[in-house]
Amino acid sequence: MVRTNYFGGVHLGVKSGRTSGTRLGYSQIANPIYLVAKGTMRRSPAAKMALTNFIANLVKSPVPEAYIDRRGRLKGNLLALIDVLRGANHPTRILEL
Repeated sequence: MVRTNYFGGVHLGVKSGRTSGTRLGYSQIANPIYLVAKGTMRRSPAAKMALTNFIANLVKSPVPEAYIDRRGRLKGNLLALIDVLRGANHPTRILEL
């Protein structure tokens, strides 16, 4: 494994896609938490990533953009948080949504 600060990003997200908002929202929370538990991501960046997504979805869900499923993402965020609290957090859980 190699760590570098030379990359600012390697994935360009798209506003519309084939993934449901609920699944994307679930992964926005579950994946960083899982990676911290696995030891491949530090807590601070993971918390920042998860909180940024959660707050954006929470704040923008009452009046969402036409091209983003904010309500679906928020639902997925909440489902992931419930799984984390239950101790049932695993990325493969997304396949059940």
